[in-house]
Amino acid sequence: MGTFYLDERPIPFEEGEYVIDAARRAGIEIPHFCYHPALGSLGACRLCMVQLEPAREGDRPRNMASCLLKAGEGMRVSLKAAHAVDARQSVIEEVMTNHPHDCPVCDEGGECHLQNMTVEVGPPYRRYEGAKRTFVNQYLGPLIWHTMDRCITCYRCVRFYQDHALGDDLGAFGSRNRVYFGRHENGPLESPFAGNLVEVCPTGVFTDRVYRRHYSRVWDLQTAPSVCPHCSVGCNTLPGAREGSLRRVVNRANRRVNEWFICDRGRYGHRYTEVEDRPRTARVDGRDVSLDEALDAAAQRLSEAADGSIAGLGSVREDMEGNAALRSLLAVLHGWYTAHPNPDLEAAIAEAAALSTQAPTLAEIGQADAVLVAGDLTGHAPMLDFAVRQAVRVGRPLVLLHTGPAPLARHAQRRRQVTPRELLGLIETLCATAEGRVEDDDLAALLEPLRGARNRVVLGVAETLGAPGCRALGQLAGALGARLGFALPNANAFGTALLSRPGDSERVLESAESGRADRLIVLGADPLGSGAGAGRWAALRERLNFLLVLDCVRTTTSEQADIFIPLTAFTERAGTFVNYAGLAQGFARIEEFVDQTGRGDHPANPFYAGLGPVGSPLAPHDGHLPDAFDAICEIGRRMGLGRVQRNAEILAYQFFNEPPTPGRTGITVDAAGFAHLRDSAAVDYRPPPEPGGGWQVVMTTWYGDEHLALHAPELQSLAPREGVRMHPDDVAAHGLDDAAHVLLSGPGGRSRLALIADAGCPRGTLGLSRASMAVLGADEGDELTWEASA
Repeated sequence: MGTFYLDERPIPFEEGEYVIDAARRAGIEIPHFCYHPALGSLGACRLCMVQLEPAREGDRPRNMASCLLKAGEGMRVSLKAAHAVDARQSVIEEVMTNHPHDCPVCDEGGECHLQNMTVEVGPPYRRYEGAKRTFVNQYLGPLIWHTMDRCITCYRCVRFYQDHALGDDLGAFGSRNRVYFGRHENGPLESPFAGNLVEVCPTGVFTDRVYRRHYSRVWDLQTAPSVCPHCSVGCNTLPGAREGSLRRVVNRANRRVNEWFICDRGRYGHRYTEVEDRPRTARVDGRDVSLDEALDAAAQRLSEAADGSIAGLGSVREDMEGNAALRSLLAVLHGWYTAHPNPDLEAAIAEAAALSTQAPTLAEIGQADAVLVAGDLTGHAPMLDFAVRQAVRVGRPLVLLHTGPAPLARHAQRRRQVTPRELLGLIETLCATAEGRVEDDDLAALLEPLRGARNRVVLGVAETLGAPGCRALGQLAGALGARLGFALPNANAFGTALLSRPGDSERVLESAESGRADRLIVLGADPLGSGAGAGRWAALRERLNFLLVLDCVRTTTSEQADIFIPLTAFTERAGTFVNYAGLAQGFARIEEFVDQTGRGDHPANPFYAGLGPVGSPLAPHDGHLPDAFDAICEIGRRMGLGRVQRNAEILAYQFFNEPPTPGRTGITVDAAGFAHLRDSAAVDYRPPPEPGGGWQVVMTTWYGDEHLALHAPELQSLAPREGVRMHPDDVAAHGLDDAAHVLLSGPGGRSRLALIADAGCPRGTLGLSRASMAVLGADEGDELTWEASA
């Protein structure tokens, strides 16, 4: 650690640090355009000019770009020196010669870096009176709006898009004063991280097209520190709302989690809170009723049930508080609780969470010397994919094991694609090879990039691997001496594993199938319509005498509910998610959503009048819809079970020192929590079936494939075409073409789908979306029959 002097103020610096970084760490923001804390230095704009005082008598002072000037012991630099001030003003005057006068209607208003720098640096008025350079804007898809005339050629956009996100469909074209930043032709940007251009661009060339359609000046937005609900990474976000509607979501930098960026699922998936078909009214037996009536009816019907005849299904997309409340209610009623509709998925989550005691952060993944990935990270946890790209972009090797199409395949130095039923065997053999128990030159070559590395990271997708695959990957990571982490389903899978016991999911299903449990409570899940195990749950519906559903979106299950209770979305309540590494993070409610006047798109529910005693969570002054915790505890109170809330509060935070505070770093699960997970995972898993020679199902995902994000229309307009995917050689071998249709038969039913040739699917497999798999009642690796259909 050394010290240099900025206008006589001592600034500590670390070896190799640039002046602009050290000054920023000391709380001094040197004016800049092309520099970005995450993208680093470029030296293109020259706005960060400082005057470097001569070290030797007789030498002259020099203007230097502080983003390219490494700090030195005793160095003296000045922001205030006249030559440095003149240089910075010259830069501003030059970039402003062509900038349009559209500030009054610019979406960047209020957070425009160019405007801030112009006011700070000057000159205050434009002297140039000539013609301005203009460009034709491009259509860049439903998420990004393009206004090229505002460009100041800082290159931040292409540096992020190409160098960090590794995208290749946005570039810089032209030369000198006619450089154009866009695509070769009009069309949607293809990167899952394209939305970050909105925050990276300092001038409003790239703005949020979705926010633009529901615009509000940024200083009118109400915000609160939040956590993304769309995957297990738990990126920190800052949602902005006005007049009761959620307008946008932007990144909230947290070096321990997502640092500076978020994916497009996290940025645009929030639109489910605004869609017209979002359920906002309670129902009992198909009739719209007041929330008060629905809660009374739910309490009455549950009170009539015999001990042990009620089962409950929580959700990996609901927070700790809601799941804990449901488990607490069922414990009091001697009922059955699980958060997972599929026993195999429950076991996979428990195994993965138990193995994640040293899960790497995104920054640690990006700094790894070598990375091995098993599964498609892009479709399950896009920001884990982004972290891997940071390692790849600096030349670190990536080894990929996958079953279906995977965007990371193009960046892998070595890769092996197998069918789902072959994946476990491949990982086990790789482990044996790494331990020297098996000699296999081919597999040894696959692992070779990892052998020479010191800092290795292994990442897996729990849903793809299953519990045996997770355990085998853990053994492989141990053999390689690598850090291990898993992409888990949705935002709170790790948290629900802390609330579960081994075999909960199977016990709930068996109790319902045997008739012991004939009343079911479903919280934030859609067991009848989507996800693994949908076929088994659908067969149960006829046996149930009562189905109570609580959710914030419309689902197949909510449509079949006897009683439905609408819930708040994530920005309308406070709660806790536990991410893939066991980090519990609190998110806050945006206060506007509890506006007592009931203005905006979330109307005050008239049925709140007279609901609950003053001081209860559902008292009238709280307004609007309830969250899961309050609704379930209220049902318990109306059943005369006051201890439900107290027990739920203990359950929710039992493995953390204290409840996490929104906006702070988060709290990692304690040793008792990991011990609980190890106990949950210490069971013998059912091995996956051997390949039977049939056509195995491969799940095809994409970065917008998540249950809540499925209700975001702009994002979903980018979804891949629905159909069944086959390897082109399989298509040709059966005399088919892209115009053909295929009739598929599965345990849950039949489905006719368009045939799509896709080299990303291995031979002998059928690539299906999660929705198509639910219709067929099929899980990944199941073997289906098919026939060509006219």
